Amino acid sequence: MLKNRFSFAGGFLLRVGENLMSLQNTLVTKLKNIEPREVLRKMGYRKITDKTIERLKRVLSNELLGLDKSHFDFKYSNLEFVKALCDLCEINFKSYQDDIDKQLEDISTLNHAYWPHVFVDTGFRRESQPIFALALLEGHRRLCLPIEYKLASLEEQVKYTKTLISEHYKNTEGHLDVWGDIKRYVLKTSETSSLVFNPQGDLIDEKVVDQNIAKVSLGSKDITKLLNN
Repeated sequence: MLKNRFSFAGGFLLRVGENLMSLQNTLVTKLKNIEPREVLRKMGYRKITDKTIERLKRVLSNELLGLDKSHFDFKYSNLEFVKALCDLCEINFKSYQDDIDKQLEDISTLNHAYWPHVFVDTGFRRESQPIFALALLEGHRRLCLPIEYKLASLEEQVKYTKTLISEHYKNTEGHLDVWGDIKRYVLKTSETSSLVFNPQGDLIDEKVVDQNIAKVSLGSKDITKLLNN
């Protein structure tokens, strides 16, 4: 597991700047004796709902001040919400602007980075199996690396993958129901790059397998992922 590189906050593993954490602590300290409804009223909210109160609590309890979430209401965007809190607490928002911009850049980088995953290759070829049943089990053939490995080096991805393969092969006893016996594992590190491992977790020099995916569509929409959730 990666260490001292990312901090878990708001559902993402990201580096969190010290200034941003300092801003969070300052806001919490200044607002700790004020009721949430009163804080929101002073921020300009006329109709205060449980949802709005929950948003305030999430922002104040989150190291990234909720900037990593897709919260929005008709009054404030994520950034505007933080700025309004700063104005209320008489905090100079501009002194944190560079740190916030950097954090937003990191969040965008993580969101758009390719998520590496491992395809479990059994050499399966469909015969009479119902496509719907295969789609339900498609997730068994794909193992996503933890989210922090989206920004990890190739060396770190390979190291983790070797451990993942060893555990997976042991837990499955080398066999996936319906799909068959496991022949190899393929780590896909980008849209165009892959590495092949044998069941023992050793990197081998082989041509990458064509990863056929069992899909179920509703109209023109692929709903396979919904079936696997």
